[in-house]
Amino acid sequence: MSCRAQAGLSRALCSARLADRLATTPDELLAWPWHQLVIPWRDEHGRITTIQRRDIRRDEARGDRPKYVGTRGRPPGAPYGVVDRLAGPPRPLLYVEGAVDVLAARVLARGPVDVLGIPGVGTWEEKLAVYGEGRRVLVGFDRDEAKRPGELPAGEATARLAAVALSARGASVERVLPPRGAKDWGAALEAQLAKRRR
Repeated sequence: MSCRAQAGLSRALCSARLADRLATTPDELLAWPWHQLVIPWRDEHGRITTIQRRDIRRDEARGDRPKYVGTRGRPPGAPYGVVDRLAGPPRPLLYVEGAVDVLAARVLARGPVDVLGIPGVGTWEEKLAVYGEGRRVLVGFDRDEAKRPGELPAGEATARLAAVALSARGASVERVLPPRGAKDWGAALEAQLAKRRR
């Protein structure tokens, strides 16, 4: 279907070729109306490789709908924040989960630190340890709860895998958790801002 044959927002998206970047079709884009936060993921050269959209509602309001949707067949190729990490002298490096946690951790940091976000602990691969080679690295994956008794929470299990891979590359590794009461760095920042408003 041509752009002219479409109406309203679908036509505007089609004309701007945003549909190619955000979803497969304008209709699919509109199928996720609450996913209003648009997050561009870039590679080491600053090129946008994919677009991710995040539901802006709280978990309880979202129900069973996904928190994130992305461009079909185009997962992020590099961690979020990799371009910024390459911009200056090496500093301590913090690995977190997701773009929102990268931004929150930058605000919460008590000193200069580079922050990289992977799309979730299920996407950790040993090759991601290259960014921490020979550096002080903090692994700040989410404060998850175990799915079953006796099982490690996903964030902790992946932090241990990351520590092994990072240590093999000469990194000095430390596990850090979001502040108590917060599942992740975004929630920690939200709690801090709520305190300030009181």
